[in-house]
Amino acid sequence: MLKEEYRLESLKLAKIYKDLVSDQIAKDEIPIDQEMLGEELGVSQSRISQLMTGHSVMTAEQAIIFSRVIGCKIEDFSPRISALLKGVAVTKSSNRIAVINGSTKEVLAAAKKMADGKPPKLGAVVERVSYPYECSKEVRAFVVDSEALEPEVKANSIAYVDPTLEPCSGDLVALIRNNKVVFAKFIGDATFETINPKFPERIFTLTEHGRVVGVIIGDFRERIST
Repeated sequence: MLKEEYRLESLKLAKIYKDLVSDQIAKDEIPIDQEMLGEELGVSQSRISQLMTGHSVMTAEQAIIFSRVIGCKIEDFSPRISALLKGVAVTKSSNRIAVINGSTKEVLAAAKKMADGKPPKLGAVVERVSYPYECSKEVRAFVVDSEALEPEVKANSIAYVDPTLEPCSGDLVALIRNNKVVFAKFIGDATFETINPKFPERIFTLTEHGRVVGVIIGDFRERIST
């Protein structure tokens, strides 16, 4: 079950969309249906329904496309994502997320713990970044150490990863692949792709040793030391 703030985002978005469709019908215009929205976002119609009924969390990329297609501001339905895109840091201690740092081996070990539904081991000195809204207490932050998700998520930015969410088609996720934490877009049927066209092997499936660590619920480009 999604957190209340995610559900409220969906309800606000659904109302804005419903008002738009009603206005288009009143003007004898062809209304934007969910299939059209799905084409714009590159996801299925069922995925659009999930996003508008509170059954799936919205990504920053999806919020940007929704605002453009529907003709509204992101803050009209998601102050959380709007703040993330502006790089706003919130100082609530309950929303300061631990960053998984260390060697490749240490980051991998922490990711495996998360994939198993267990809290990862943190070092003696913990770096934290602020998340501008309520989120699961299991959320951790990872440094995106590759250009695989560019231009959507820049290399060296920090990705908030929620291991409690089941990925849906179109979600950006953190994965364990070939004994390393990597980042990609989930496209369904245990299949993933890197967004950056410079990468030669863009579409791939996980082997039996591969794991989904969690869904990326946002990214932040400034690092905050504690």
